[in-house]
Amino acid sequence: SFEVGDLLSITESSESAQATESARFTKSQKAYDQNIVGVAEYNETDGYRPTFAGVFETKVSTINGSIKAGDPITSSDIPGVGMKATKAGQIIGKTLEPYDNPDPNVIGKILVFINLSWYDPDVYLTSTGELKIVASGSSYIAQHTTTGNIIDKIGAFAELVTGKLRVGLIETKKLIVDGVDLLQEMRELKAENNALQARIEAIESKLK
Repeated sequence: SFEVGDLLSITESSESAQATESARFTKSQKAYDQNIVGVAEYNETDGYRPTFAGVFETKVSTINGSIKAGDPITSSDIPGVGMKATKAGQIIGKTLEPYDNPDPNVIGKILVFINLSWYDPDVYLTSTGELKIVASGSSYIAQHTTTGNIIDKIGAFAELVTGKLRVGLIETKKLIVDGVDLLQEMRELKAENNALQARIEAIESKLK
């Protein structure tokens, strides 16, 4: 059954959820649960049901570190209990007060501004200057300058528009700058150089 402050997720099977109007929901069961939707509240008319927005007491643990006011909260491996989000994933909102119990097994309740959204701390690294590109063998990696963590995201886009691009290695089939196909220009230049070299070698052979 639910308790006030439990993190709730959309259940994949109503058989495992509470058999009421809230049968579509169950306690969150894993960290960074993609199906979290809100926090359980209770009233005499509807019983337990999730709240999707507003300020509510929410169950939390320090299983992923101490929580400061303003920290993003996501689900943890403790059923129905939130934790501080430190990597990309779904969050239920941000805290309005701190929680720093040294025992991660102790469950507390703090006020959280419920606002379901996607959180990605790495998105802001370039603007804060905490991202650098370093050589790694014959390749390059993006690394957090403070923690040393490797940023290993992969993105696929049909089109990307950016004002500034910093990379360690570029692999491309075509490179156009101001309407000029640089790779084609380089191929033609190489062909001309080879032809010129052949002519020089032919002249040298005649002079011998």
